[in-house]
Amino acid sequence: MHQRILGFLFLFCAALMSSACVGWRTPEEGTVEVKTVYGKIEEVITPESNAPWEDWWGDDYYTVSIRTFTSEVSVSGTSKDNAALELKVAVTGHVRNDPESIKGYVRKFGLSEEVRHKTRDQIVVGQVNTETKNALVEHDSYQLLANQEAIQKSIFERLKPIFSDQMY
Repeated sequence: MHQRILGFLFLFCAALMSSACVGWRTPEEGTVEVKTVYGKIEEVITPESNAPWEDWWGDDYYTVSIRTFTSEVSVSGTSKDNAALELKVAVTGHVRNDPESIKGYVRKFGLSEEVRHKTRDQIVVGQVNTETKNALVEHDSYQLLANQEAIQKSIFERLKPIFSDQMY
């Protein structure tokens, strides 16, 4: 009788521990979850993974959006003939959807979504300001409207390698 009670308690505790340590993690569409164990990035969980994931002590999960985002930047610049200009530049992008890029993105910009976006937006604003000013200074103020497409292409060509290589 005593052994039955101990056996029952053992099974009950084992079931309780396993239910507390395994959970379903299914990120929303357009997001992934980054699993860390004691602060070290272990894996990226996608909506397609749809499997039970251990949820032990020290495990934390951080949601990363892989949807497109748009940042609007106000740029104050000058033309080749020193005319003052105010422009608005909109940049649309997204985080690459492969596990290594997502891990690199989180390592570089932080685990918290708020910190990641704040840091990312600061870099976007700085790079867009710099490259827009560099493109504007190549043209006279009267040529800006006529060369608008060339200026946009120049800005895009300068920003594309920076954003794709350094910002994932």
